[in-house]
Amino acid sequence: MRLALASGREATIQIDDQGVGPACFVLSAARAGSTMLNEIVAGLARANNRHFIDLGTALFEASVPEDEYRHDPGLASAIRPGNAYGGFRLMPSVLTWNDLFVTGPKVLMVRDPRDMLVSRYFSDGWSHRMPQVDDPDGLTGQMERQRAQAREGTIDDFVLRRAGYVADALMGYLPLLSSSTTVVLTYEDYVFDKRALIARVADHYDWVAPPATIDHILSRVDVFPETAEPGAHIRQVHPGDHRSQLRADTVQRLNEVLAEVMAPYGYEV
Repeated sequence: MRLALASGREATIQIDDQGVGPACFVLSAARAGSTMLNEIVAGLARANNRHFIDLGTALFEASVPEDEYRHDPGLASAIRPGNAYGGFRLMPSVLTWNDLFVTGPKVLMVRDPRDMLVSRYFSDGWSHRMPQVDDPDGLTGQMERQRAQAREGTIDDFVLRRAGYVADALMGYLPLLSSSTTVVLTYEDYVFDKRALIARVADHYDWVAPPATIDHILSRVDVFPETAEPGAHIRQVHPGDHRSQLRADTVQRLNEVLAEVMAPYGYEV
């Protein structure tokens, strides 16, 4: 289908119009294990004859900023029974009143926002690929400007400048914490036990997880770089990276800025 947004931008996606049962959703924040989680759900969906739609990637390739489409009424037109939807790195607020979103099972992965910020610095500055669309007024132009900012400044400058954005992203998901249809997964609990992560997701969606499917998924997501690789998508996976990458006064400032949003997710200053 052609997903047309009120902004005039559009993307082409494939949907199973014959799907039955609840719609399932994968939610996260940028640099909180979102790519890993989407890969897991995509693999499980195939094993359960469910159609997985990476909405985030489809709209990324169309150079549509997430801050734009998550509020766009056109997004709801893509939500159909029986499909699984991923790629969300910000709360899709326009779906708050969508029955399939409200009642459908959702998995939300979060991570210590201080580590997210450090990872975002290396991603924005070096490793994240750009959309194929040459669109200076869209996501492509936005990411090019962010890359320049990351490379021109220090990591401490970057994380302090972006801390409010990360706080807003996690704040946006707070209403889901009280939802019985949402399970919250913390990066730190599962980064070294992805087999348990796969089992937890499958259980929440009421899907099966055949051993062959689990092994295949693990072959793709169970990656542990021996040394930090600044230009790689998976630079390093160990929690607490902010303590070695940032000045002490920067960490203290982040603790002050992020304290309110860290507490509900169980992270301590």
